[in-house]
Amino acid sequence: MTDADGNRIKIICGQVGEVHGPVHDIVTDPEYLDVTVMPGGTFKRPTPRGHTVLAYVIEGKGDFCRQRDPYSYAAEGANYFDLEREPLISNGHLVLFGDGQAIAVAAEEEVVRFLLISGKPIQEPIAWYGPS
Repeated sequence: MTDADGNRIKIICGQVGEVHGPVHDIVTDPEYLDVTVMPGGTFKRPTPRGHTVLAYVIEGKGDFCRQRDPYSYAAEGANYFDLEREPLISNGHLVLFGDGQAIAVAAEEEVVRFLLISGKPIQEPIAWYGPS
């Protein structure tokens, strides 16, 4: 589907407007969207309080929640003191959002495509199993 702002959204789980994804009736109330923001565009989405919300960039780069200072967030595999960090989040990076009310993602000169995933935490410990 395409929203009013021209963003392409594939709904895997959850709902955007009146359109529902094929996966539903899951107790954690998950949302799984594949979002493409065109150059110069912005995608805004309310997020439920208490849900874990993350975005994984799979193409291009974008401005996540108007956070232009590259040292205002932690980047996996990067050091806080690195002298060369881009202000835009690019392909292969994950953004974990705090508990808030909405997110905003802007594309500048190129498309940014990301997976937006959210759901209620299950409040259970993680048990690691595997071959002994």
